Amino acid sequence: FRHSDPLAGLAEGGVFVIQTDLTPEAFWQTLPGTARRTIIDKKIKIYCLDAFAIAMSEASDAELRYRMQGAAFMGAFFRTSPILAREKQTEEALFKGIEYQLQKKFGGKGARVVEDNVRVIRRGYDEVKDVVPVGGDFAEEKGAVPHMPVLLESPNAQQGIGHEGRFWE
Repeated sequence: FRHSDPLAGLAEGGVFVIQTDLTPEAFWQTLPGTARRTIIDKKIKIYCLDAFAIAMSEASDAELRYRMQGAAFMGAFFRTSPILAREKQTEEALFKGIEYQLQKKFGGKGARVVEDNVRVIRRGYDEVKDVVPVGGDFAEEKGAVPHMPVLLESPNAQQGIGHEGRFWE
C-alpha cells in the first residue's frame, strides 16, 4: 500500500486477501486512509491470512515454504470466493476435489506430499480472517500512490538502469 495501489481496478463488492501476521483489527489500522476509504466506498470484502506462518510450520524444507504460502492462499480463495455457493458445492466435496487433483499432480511423489498440500490448503481455508472495516474521518495523506505506466516499452527507450520498464520491474 505504500508503493502501489493493490485495490486499483478491484470491482465494487470485490474480495481482497492479504498476507499479514497482525490481527484483523490491528491490520486495519495499518492501512493508509485512502485505502480504508476505498474499501468502505467500494464495499470491498477484505480478509487477512498469515500464510507465511502456515508455510513455516508445515514445510519440510525452505524451498517449499514459498509454494506452501501459495497453497494456503488457495485455501483462502475457496473460503472467501462465492464459487462454492455458485456451484452449489459443499466444503466436503471441495476438499475431495482438491485431494483428487493433488493426487493426479503430486501422487508420484508420495502420499505425504499430497497430504501436506491438502493440510496447508485446509489451514488457509480455516485460518483466513475477516477484516471488519471501521469507518471514520481518515486523515488526508501527503503524496499519492504511484501508478505503473501503461506503456513500458517505448520505441526510443535505451536499455539499462534508467529504462522506465526496468525501474517498474
